[in-house]
Amino acid sequence: VNSRIKMSLLDCALSCWMNVGLIVVVGYLLWKAYGKLQTWRHRQFHDFATKVKAVPKTNLRVAIIGSGLSGISSMKSCLEGGITPVVFESGKDIGGFWRYKEDPSEASVYRSTHIDTSRDMNSYGDFPYEPTKPIVLHNSEVFQYLKDNVKEFDMQKYFRFGCNVTNIRPVLDTTNTQTTERGPAGMYPWEVTYSQDGADQRTEVFDGVLVCTGRHAREGYIPAFPGLSSFKGTTMHSSHYKYPQKHDLQGKNVVVVGVGNSGIDIVCEVSQAAGSTVLVSRSGAWIVHADIGEKLHATTVNDRFLAWLGSKLPWWVSTNNFEKFIFVDQPILNKHGLKPKHRALQQHLLVTGLHDPDHTLHRQLEAGKITVRKGIECFTQNGIKFTGETQETPVDVVIFATGFKQATNCVDPAVVDLRFEREGNDVMLYKYIFPIVKYGGLGFINFVQSASFMCAELQSRLFVRVLKGELKLPPLEEQRQHQEATRQALCAQYIDRQQLRIQAGMSIKYYDSLAKMLGCYPSWSKLLLERPTAIWAAWFTPMCALHYRLVGTGRLEVAEKQITDQYTSSYYGTHADGTKMAGPRNRKGISGVALGALMYSMSIFGVIKVWAKGGNVGGEICDKLQENLEYAKHDVVEHCLDVGAAPKDVQALA
Repeated sequence: VNSRIKMSLLDCALSCWMNVGLIVVVGYLLWKAYGKLQTWRHRQFHDFATKVKAVPKTNLRVAIIGSGLSGISSMKSCLEGGITPVVFESGKDIGGFWRYKEDPSEASVYRSTHIDTSRDMNSYGDFPYEPTKPIVLHNSEVFQYLKDNVKEFDMQKYFRFGCNVTNIRPVLDTTNTQTTERGPAGMYPWEVTYSQDGADQRTEVFDGVLVCTGRHAREGYIPAFPGLSSFKGTTMHSSHYKYPQKHDLQGKNVVVVGVGNSGIDIVCEVSQAAGSTVLVSRSGAWIVHADIGEKLHATTVNDRFLAWLGSKLPWWVSTNNFEKFIFVDQPILNKHGLKPKHRALQQHLLVTGLHDPDHTLHRQLEAGKITVRKGIECFTQNGIKFTGETQETPVDVVIFATGFKQATNCVDPAVVDLRFEREGNDVMLYKYIFPIVKYGGLGFINFVQSASFMCAELQSRLFVRVLKGELKLPPLEEQRQHQEATRQALCAQYIDRQQLRIQAGMSIKYYDSLAKMLGCYPSWSKLLLERPTAIWAAWFTPMCALHYRLVGTGRLEVAEKQITDQYTSSYYGTHADGTKMAGPRNRKGISGVALGALMYSMSIFGVIKVWAKGGNVGGEICDKLQENLEYAKHDVVEHCLDVGAAPKDVQALA
């Protein structure tokens, strides 16, 4: 009897497991069928080239000022919308700041410049890099990528080289009721005045204008240090630096002022040739020490889901984890005079060693090749008196890696004042694109610190839809309030510096907000209804512009496969040195899955905890305004909450 009971129980257990297995298999097959069906039902164009050829053409013409990465992205957005672009470029070729120029009188990237984020973050969603390209790209590869875009979409015919644009203003002798040739109601025609190859000025009228001169168009910002005009040595901004031999720096006494990513690269490179090298940083810095850039990016998957969860947390909560797990070599910097009083997420993310792991800032400091000074008291004829020192230090060359002002002098300041000589570095544009004025039809691309390629694509796509009347912006007062709240939320977090006034583009919230306006945000609900097969690609791969080509407006069928190919090459491909990638540590094996689950669960628990305590977990940067202001009241560093005011020294760090 007992054996029969045991056999019956065994049969029952096997039957249950078989039923469960059958349910799982059937459920999986049904899910796959549903996914393919929904993906097929909502399909659009296979790729961008196919879409551009098929889209209906309009009579609209848009002037694009600049042919760098922002200008090229804007051209493609215009073509995607059936609009004819006309590109005004002052130089002789495309590429803007990314086109390396050997002549020190011309601003450009320096010869050794590599991107400081991954290949896929620095890629267009409509035409991404081939997955065989390196993860950390040299500037020549970025320039070639831009040229490949022009060739792929036959855009050479739209360029006008040698054009210096001197004035952009709305045509005010018309009403807001233009014909369809002039755009929808609310859009003004715009006059663009320019000269080409030194000829007499002429003026053309366009239906819209996109200013795509970006963050590096004007001369670099150099603070007005006392005595600078009397200094007899050589001075230059980092935008005119090329390489040590070009500037005859061998054996010289060189000072690099400023600790941004460019300043770190340059001081490490210069220190290998100069007689002495001094780095000036009045506030110190948190700097990630990377042994090899490709291996840094391939070590851990920081996907959209983790980034989205992290954006919900108060910044000071997130910074605790950053300081503990990311900046593990910070004590080396602290020992050599770069100890900051501000927190890690109160500055721009800085990295050293991405392309030259043998000469990182940490290693050069330890080797005595670089010394640090806290500030500049004044310049003398032959040197510098550094803060806290009574004697001058002899100096031959000073390189100012002190950033840029977001500026353009060709737009009528009565419309929006973005002149270089204006006070401060605030960019009071709605969504950092649209002037908050009644004159529709003018936009600015990449006038914000950003993931440049993704930012340019989303911004220009949004501008085109507004220009065509497919989207309507909020009332002007609502735009102004939103932009001021965004500005204040940022300034209440970051230390008061020129570039940190415009850090919006360093948050996933900024890109998601643009995507929601466009109708291409890959929400879980939209994916479930329109493209269930792309849930993994959208949420569990690193942030990239392809995410905004999966659903809704601008959807491309090839995007899902391109994301998968990028992911595979980034984590399971081959490094530039020929070694095989081992896979990300938070997804490899049982221990990796456990680590990944821990990262997700901690982030989810943190967001729930914030929400339960009444914290704001909204999707806009300005949603964090009140809690950031509250933190700033007790912060040890100073914050500037006066819109339009010039940045001032952080007194606590002086």
